[in-house]
Amino acid sequence: MSDWLDDTDGDNADTLDADIEQTVAGFDAELAAKEAESEPRDGPLQPWREGSSAARGSRFEAWCNENVMNGQAERLRVEAGPNAQLDLAAAQRRLSDDYWVRENAIWDFKCGYEKGHIDREQLNDYWKMMDEGGVRAVRGGAMLDTNIESVNYLFDSRAGALNNRELIEDSGSERIFVWYLDDNHQRRLL
Repeated sequence: MSDWLDDTDGDNADTLDADIEQTVAGFDAELAAKEAESEPRDGPLQPWREGSSAARGSRFEAWCNENVMNGQAERLRVEAGPNAQLDLAAAQRRLSDDYWVRENAIWDFKCGYEKGHIDREQLNDYWKMMDEGGVRAVRGGAMLDTNIESVNYLFDSRAGALNNRELIEDSGSERIFVWYLDDNHQRRLL
């Protein structure tokens, strides 16, 4: 008869628990290895890549708000009236995807720009806002003086960032940055 079955005084209980934990851990590791083998070779799932162009952009923005900005940024709405000195190309207002208060930084998220270019007027308006040093903007429902120290474009692919880098760099500002998400959804500066 096995020692395990004949353990009337419970001396082997700790050893049995350890053996079970080791077996389960080995099974979990084997299962994880099989799942990793079945992962697509071009990186993790990109949920924003489905559907129409407008839907992809909205989904990418929502994904970035949650996963890149950790829900800590807010939309910046710059109205033309209180900022008439800027002569914005946007007739009534310019909306950023995000504004990160602790860095005084505008963030704009771009999905599917591997062949297309960003809106030059938006880029010029952002440059004017930053060059002015700040704007009167609506944040959290209130009109506030808002400093803008940098503008950041985050593309969903390196190819999109490379395709738009020259246009952004030609803006002449050293405070406009081009970022992209790598295959593991990590933000990288181009």
